[in-house]
Amino acid sequence: VTSGRDGKGLREEYGEEWSIMVVQDGGEAVAVDAQHAIIHAPHARGDGLATYVLVNDSILEVRAAVRSEKYSCWFVGDYVQKNGTLMFATRIDSLFLALPALEKARNKTEEHAGRFVPKEQIFVTDEGDEGLNAALNACSMDLSIVCDKQDVGSDSYYRLSDDKVLEWLRAKVNAVIAHQHPGFDDSVPEGGWATVAVSETAVEDKIASLEAAGRARVAKERHVGAIGLVSDYVSQTWLDRLIVSYSLTEKDFQVAKACATPGSEQFRTFSSGRGESKDNAPTAKKPKAATNKLAKVDTKGMSSMMSFFSKKPAPK
Repeated sequence: VTSGRDGKGLREEYGEEWSIMVVQDGGEAVAVDAQHAIIHAPHARGDGLATYVLVNDSILEVRAAVRSEKYSCWFVGDYVQKNGTLMFATRIDSLFLALPALEKARNKTEEHAGRFVPKEQIFVTDEGDEGLNAALNACSMDLSIVCDKQDVGSDSYYRLSDDKVLEWLRAKVNAVIAHQHPGFDDSVPEGGWATVAVSETAVEDKIASLEAAGRARVAKERHVGAIGLVSDYVSQTWLDRLIVSYSLTEKDFQVAKACATPGSEQFRTFSSGRGESKDNAPTAKKPKAATNKLAKVDTKGMSSMMSFFSKKPAPK
């Protein structure tokens, strides 16, 4: 996370192991007194490790965009950086990362709703630890958004609340819809999605019911899409609860995923010279069967067809 540096300066400080990163609010990140820490933590969906950057008291999620590992690089000043990966670091609500630790600290059972614990006992760290728990202790977040809170003197104790978590996740879904579709009514039809039926009475009523059904279908699709984005940051258990809260089913998401899956993109290799891609290069035409058959005829002693039309030599 460095600005105003040329390739030589970066190589002298970091050697060959560095990448280009676009950072949200980058001015704060590259400030002289900024505190940084690279964090690797298990992904919420269980797909290996995710990478985060702690900048002062904010946690940023790091993602990489790679078009082609073979033919990508960066030109920095007079130097070529062979690692052509483009990294993006954007702010993430730290409560997403805190959920697993909050669930573990609650220690909920069938007989007991769980225990209240102070923040320092939720995100336990060892001396010199620079992992996720240390970052969560350092960052600013309001645990009361997803937890029940009890104050004893000057100390605060927290216990994760399922109802508050679900309300918070629904607020995230609505925020995604509001960002993608400003002015859209994100309310769920009263009684659920299946209650919007098409009238079979008067033409005016039928048109009105068709329009209502269309709006409900669009609303459902947008809710499914927004929930899909939020689902990248929560476990399957919380996703299932969120889906049920919107009167949706797992089948709705399977259909949406099938419709949204793009075709396999082909990265074409361009040949030198004409600059024409190999994928688009014309292929040689195969000879027709009749041509192959004529090629097998014995032409010994036969004159060429063109000899009958050529100019004959004048008699001597």
